[in-house]
Amino acid sequence: MSNLESNNIHNRIHKVAIDPAEVEHYGGVRVELPRNYLQGTQDYGQYSDKKMRRIDKKLAENGIDFLRHFPAIGCGLDNRAGLDVVLIDAHHRVRRAGNFNLPVIPTLVLPLDAVVDLVSTQFGYRYSLEEVRECLYGEIAEATDSFIKIGVEYKGNKCLFGSTVQGVHCVSELAARYGTF
Repeated sequence: MSNLESNNIHNRIHKVAIDPAEVEHYGGVRVELPRNYLQGTQDYGQYSDKKMRRIDKKLAENGIDFLRHFPAIGCGLDNRAGLDVVLIDAHHRVRRAGNFNLPVIPTLVLPLDAVVDLVSTQFGYRYSLEEVRECLYGEIAEATDSFIKIGVEYKGNKCLFGSTVQGVHCVSELAARYGTF
């Protein structure tokens, strides 16, 4: 994939919009996940101080209700050991929520095929499942590297339930494990 096409896929994925009322229609779930299970794809340089201050104000005023009204959007990727929930939207909100002791993040989690379908419908371009998966995992690696380079200790995101027999391997299993909103 060329650099131009790599930028296009990134931009299209991260501009996907979904009405929370339609999540189930796409095979997704509305769950409140512990923050450490959400894997970010935005590197350090993409965070805006102005946007973080605005989010801080809304979180101070409304707490978790702000996040329930504007939930994160994630893509569930099965990695054999469990399910990685990769953020598509809400990086600033998720990052700032930790400063307000919010234990969970209301998240709309979509399966990979739904993200591909939404990109196709909204932007008229169809990527393969593997292209989107590769893009998201590449972004996680780049984001992680950007934080390590500035000296932030990387503790890593956990894959849900690791490699245990009880592992979560599809989006629909999340609702059974975590509270919905």
